[in-house]
Amino acid sequence: MSGGDAEISIVLLTFNGEQYLAEVLASIFAQRTRFRYEVLAIDSGSTDLTLKILSRHPVRVIEIPNQEFGHGRTRNLGAQKSSASYVVFLTQDAEPANENWLDNLVRPLVEDERVAGSYSRQIPRPDCNPIESRDIGIGAGPLSAVKRVDHQDPFQKESYAACLFRFISFSNVSSCIRRDVLDRLPFSERIVMVEDQEWCKRAIESGYWIIYEASSVVYHSHNHSLPMIYKRHFDYGVSLREFASLPLSLKGVLFYAVFEAMGDVIFIVGQRQGALSTCKWIFKAPIIRFVMRYGLYRGLLSRMRAPVLTNKEVVTCQTQSKVR
Repeated sequence: MSGGDAEISIVLLTFNGEQYLAEVLASIFAQRTRFRYEVLAIDSGSTDLTLKILSRHPVRVIEIPNQEFGHGRTRNLGAQKSSASYVVFLTQDAEPANENWLDNLVRPLVEDERVAGSYSRQIPRPDCNPIESRDIGIGAGPLSAVKRVDHQDPFQKESYAACLFRFISFSNVSSCIRRDVLDRLPFSERIVMVEDQEWCKRAIESGYWIIYEASSVVYHSHNHSLPMIYKRHFDYGVSLREFASLPLSLKGVLFYAVFEAMGDVIFIVGQRQGALSTCKWIFKAPIIRFVMRYGLYRGLLSRMRAPVLTNKEVVTCQTQSKVR
């Protein structure tokens, strides 16, 4: 479980991550696996206890200035600094749920050389708000899936185009990518975020298989403020337009916000969290959904305009791209 003879390099990106980092590291080093692995942390200027927590474990730490961080750039750096055939990317707040997380995540790549990457199932933390919890449940279900396309088959090619966001769903919250594939297909450093989905698109279109491995599980969720929700979806829109088409009208934003809020209400009532909590989240649901879709809309249109999808097409495409 060290350095030069490692078969797996776990690349952990950190920045002021003291809230969950100790638990994440404890779970990493409690893995039961037949593979030799190393842990490499790339820290981008933490000012809290992150570096002290890292020092308590056999972790190789690389420090970079905060202004040099980029989702694609920093992960590419991690891959370059790794010494293994398989590179596992994990965020500082994604806690492996059990001792089989790593083995289950890497196994699909070991068993089939056609598999370029795999990614884990995410389960919301106990304090997760119901809106986020519902989205995670939709995007990261209990059944594993293989994503591949034979581009010589007209039917598969058509299905891929029609369901693009289902195919390119991929999450570097917890993922494993074959090192030699990363050498040929590094992450894009041009986009603000969703570098994982952009990479997945190129991998599938290059003929590789992608695995959603539901038996590899991490605890991961956020309770973002409304300004942060807007910013994340704005950045998502800005990044998405660089590699995929998702035209969206303001009318579509309103329709989708209402549509999703209706589903949220059903989900919230089903959670049976008490009258006060239920009423609070029923009130918040349409506001949050509007902020999400409006942020996406503004991001998509910040420098260009595109043809408008029908409301039905907007719902279909967006439902398929929930979890990151």
